[in-house]
Amino acid sequence: MCDGKDNNCAGGVDEGLGTLSCGKGQCAHKVMACLGGKLATCDPFEGAEQETCDGKDNDCDGLTDEDLGQLACGKGECAHTVQACAAGAPSACDPFEGASEEGCDGLDNDCDGKVDEELGQLACGKGSCFHTVKTCIGGEVQLCDPFEGAKPEVCDGTDNDCDGKIDEDLGTTTCGVGPCEHEVPYCSNGKFCVNGVPQDCDPYEGAGIETCDGTDNDCDGAIDEGLGAKTCGLGVCEHQEALCVAGIPNECDPLKGASDEECDGLDNDCDGKADDGFPDNDKDGVADCVDLDDDNDGDPDTLDCAPLDPVVHHNAPEICFNGKDDNCDGAGDESPACTEVSCKALKAKFPQLGDGAYTLDADGALADPPYKAWCDMAGGGWTLVLKANGETTLWYGAAYWTDNSLLNEAQPSTTPGNSKYAAFLKVKVTEMKGCLDGLCYSKAFDGTKAAREIFAGGQDTVGGHPGFQDGPNWSTQPNCKNYGINTPWNYQQTRFGYTANQEGDCNSNDTAIGFGLGQTPDPVEGSRHGAGYLCLSSNCSKGNVNTGANGFLWVR
Repeated sequence: MCDGKDNNCAGGVDEGLGTLSCGKGQCAHKVMACLGGKLATCDPFEGAEQETCDGKDNDCDGLTDEDLGQLACGKGECAHTVQACAAGAPSACDPFEGASEEGCDGLDNDCDGKVDEELGQLACGKGSCFHTVKTCIGGEVQLCDPFEGAKPEVCDGTDNDCDGKIDEDLGTTTCGVGPCEHEVPYCSNGKFCVNGVPQDCDPYEGAGIETCDGTDNDCDGAIDEGLGAKTCGLGVCEHQEALCVAGIPNECDPLKGASDEECDGLDNDCDGKADDGFPDNDKDGVADCVDLDDDNDGDPDTLDCAPLDPVVHHNAPEICFNGKDDNCDGAGDESPACTEVSCKALKAKFPQLGDGAYTLDADGALADPPYKAWCDMAGGGWTLVLKANGETTLWYGAAYWTDNSLLNEAQPSTTPGNSKYAAFLKVKVTEMKGCLDGLCYSKAFDGTKAAREIFAGGQDTVGGHPGFQDGPNWSTQPNCKNYGINTPWNYQQTRFGYTANQEGDCNSNDTAIGFGLGQTPDPVEGSRHGAGYLCLSSNCSKGNVNTGANGFLWVR
């Protein structure tokens, strides 16, 4: 027995008691049943370790390589697990274990993580309908429609109706003119008719060089065009002719349109010279009839007051009393430079002047309108202010002697008649002279008044007998001779002249000589009146004493 004693006296202590066995795997072992007099125990996990994949029961639980887990791998149909350790060695998980060829079944047959992939495309259709579809979608095999997207055919270079033909059955179009006109398919290579010209229809197909044959050779719509023209002729005949007319070559006639030469600035007879044979005053090669400045003085004929006189023009200096309006101002010898207040002043300024009608200016500044007057330049610059004859127009009582009216004043002259001129109103008088049939009488004044003012100023009578050159029969009237201005005496009156009487007293003056005569009724002599009457008879007191005379009244 196990008590630490040699009970059987065999010479040993606790011998023969045997052994205890316990443990699994690498823990299996034996121990003495009695050790040191005590019963022993056998630990079944003595030597136990963490289980590892080595084909041993490392943890002594009776299982080998247990609880080492599993390995998972594979996709799709290949997805599976395996023990991490098998037969004492680590396991490997094959991800493609069970893989097969991909099929259209909605499964990942080839275990690549994709379903029904790489099963290809189905292609079908023509033209614009050509397309592809996946062979398999959603695990189902697909069909491809060859006419999907088909439309009516149009000209765009595409097979719109998907019949394998492009731009077919769209008709034809015509292009070109003349010999180039032809027909082509309306649509070719997808090109349309643009702006009326088919793009694939060449309108110049067959075109050539234009020639004069009545044909549109170059196919531009015009016949015989662009063949040029020829110019011929001179003057009005100069013209162009087309080299081709109606398909026939044409000539240019150089005398076409020619006519007799006219003075119109044109070469009417087409000889290269215009207006030849017509006058050319300024010899500038341009006939007078069309020359804009015939005298070449710088004034166009339309403005030149003397278009054929080169010294007369607007910029010329005015030359007085040469009979020309030198500067064309419309005044001529009536310009301020050529006028004076009286004939006497004009004679002093221009001593070369002869008798005639001249323009006078009353105030010397042209403020008072100038007027025409007859001047006796040879006699010393006398101005004619009035003329009278044997009529009664200018008799003593006529208003012309004192008013501002004029009489027959338009053309001053020494032709006998009855006239009262503007000078009668305007020329200041220092001397007045009256002449009757060549017999003259004159009288001095102070130069402050014109003739009208003098005759309107009252009576001016002085005795004596100084003038009218003592008529040849004046001795028949020796008494009471009175002369002067507005002289009235008994029966006889005179505006400028004499009254006289053959008797020894002055009670019956019955004779007058001078201008503006008049007489009061005389029971013995009768009524006598007139203007410019002159008594030169041998018996002026009786009988025919009314002898008419032509008289001219002058002042200076």
